[in-house]
Amino acid sequence: MKVISRFIKKNILISIFIGLILFTGFIAIIKYPFSKTKDFYVKVKLGQGLWWANSTQPGIWFLDYLKKGEKEYSFVGKPDAEIIGVRYYQQTFSNQTYQAFTSPNQFDIYLLVKISATGDSKNGYSFKRSQISVGVPIDLDFNKAQVSGTVVAIYQEKPETKYVEKDITFTKRLAFPWEYDVIKVGDKYFNGEENILEITGKQSFDTQSITDDLYGNLSGQLMDQKKYIIVNAKIKLRENSAHQYIYGEEQVLKENSYVNLVTNNVFLTDFYISEIK
Repeated sequence: MKVISRFIKKNILISIFIGLILFTGFIAIIKYPFSKTKDFYVKVKLGQGLWWANSTQPGIWFLDYLKKGEKEYSFVGKPDAEIIGVRYYQQTFSNQTYQAFTSPNQFDIYLLVKISATGDSKNGYSFKRSQISVGVPIDLDFNKAQVSGTVVAIYQEKPETKYVEKDITFTKRLAFPWEYDVIKVGDKYFNGEENILEITGKQSFDTQSITDDLYGNLSGQLMDQKKYIIVNAKIKLRENSAHQYIYGEEQVLKENSYVNLVTNNVFLTDFYISEIK
């Protein structure tokens, strides 16, 4: 005690500072069990936590550690967050893009998380001392994984995904024959919760691309055999408030536009959407 007393006398400012920290911590511990909490459901896109920054997305190995029922606990042992759902979409790029800049084995991962937030409707709610609103970063510490991401949606109650099922026709001109061969009718894409894409048909027509040599001369030996591919698929989409059809969570599908998709077994790159019905 004499040592502590001498330290306080010699270091009054430091002692006051330490005392304020201890007092604040004591008040926080006392208030926490009695603070009002409210449960929210938030959809979190995993990443760096800042929606405007472009960073590398998680790899396939990360999916093994994100399971329904995983929880984060507060320092008093109460569950603060729980994973309710996991959806993932493998990133797709054109043949000219992904090989040069990134690996195709990266995923856009979306978690539906139930959180206990403190606050009230007048002043707003916060989670781990950060305001809960769309666009803010959020950090979660589960037993098997530590994640950060961006809040992209907030719900008062557990949401139910409402799909609109559409038959979509994709085409690709001047495709290589093997591109057609690897497409299998019945192939699907599973997003972690349900199958949202199924190939229902395919057909092709032979076509040719005539190339010339360095002098501009055409030669039959330089003619590549190509195919015009038509693929039919049944896809589950969401319709937003602007009456646009959304595939996955963010990809807008429109007629007369190009798209890259993936099934459980094959990439479909640089296909043209010719019809949605």
